[in-house]
Amino acid sequence: MNDDRIGGLIRSLPRTEPSTGFTRRVMAMVEGRDAMTATGRFRWAHAAAIVVIVAASIGGGAAWQQRREARRVDGMRAETARIRAELDAMRAQARRANEIYLGESEDREYVLDLRQFTAPDAEIRQVSQTY
Repeated sequence: MNDDRIGGLIRSLPRTEPSTGFTRRVMAMVEGRDAMTATGRFRWAHAAAIVVIVAASIGGGAAWQQRREARRVDGMRAETARIRAELDAMRAQARRANEIYLGESEDREYVLDLRQFTAPDAEIRQVSQTY
């Protein structure tokens, strides 16, 4: 069958009239599609905004965590420096006093008197009690 014959068969069919309200229904569907397109765009924009917010939150959270870790490291360095200074002061005091602080146990502190260190009867003695 060729195009001319098909065209003739189609023209020979009886002409039908659209049902009542056909145009109104078609136009409502077209308007609904336009509304759906706008709604779809809004949904994509909303989803993109959520992705941006989540990415910014993750990035901001990582930066905050790095700053917090840096503050913690700085605090540990400062504490180490304080402990080192205190230990150096204790060593200097021990050199001046010829005593070495050994620590404490329960309610006693212990020092080693270096003046008696070479003596055969050198001993560790209690110097104070802490409560």
